[in-house]
Amino acid sequence: MSKLAPGDYVIYNRVLSCSGQKLAVTFNGKDKPATVTPLTHSSEQIWCIKDFTDGRTQTVVPRKSGDLQVAIGKNVAVTIEAGQYVWFIRRGNKGFCIETGDRDRNWGIEEGNVDEKICVSKDKGHHGYKWVIERVR
Repeated sequence: MSKLAPGDYVIYNRVLSCSGQKLAVTFNGKDKPATVTPLTHSSEQIWCIKDFTDGRTQTVVPRKSGDLQVAIGKNVAVTIEAGQYVWFIRRGNKGFCIETGDRDRNWGIEEGNVDEKICVSKDKGHHGYKWVIERVR
């Protein structure tokens, strides 16, 4: 699996909504969970991926609010004040996996519903735990 190059991206799930829409990770504000909403390429759906100092992991920062990072809060992905919240982001043959720094849990969605929170849990082996990550300008 290959590491993602640093840059600005939209991240959407392999699972489509019940109406066939791509569901993108969406920033909802400080101390709030990230959710999936229909892909629009809005500023709330653009994430800056940066290499961490260890050279192996990366941070995920909402482009709309560069002083925050995605971290784990009550088993969901939340955006909080920047710290050392790191993720393994690797491309596999079925999409990207976004794993915790200790590689114990992954980002995922269970249902594919609009406004569903991004869970951070053990990979359950279905497409809800795989992501498409596309570079934006």
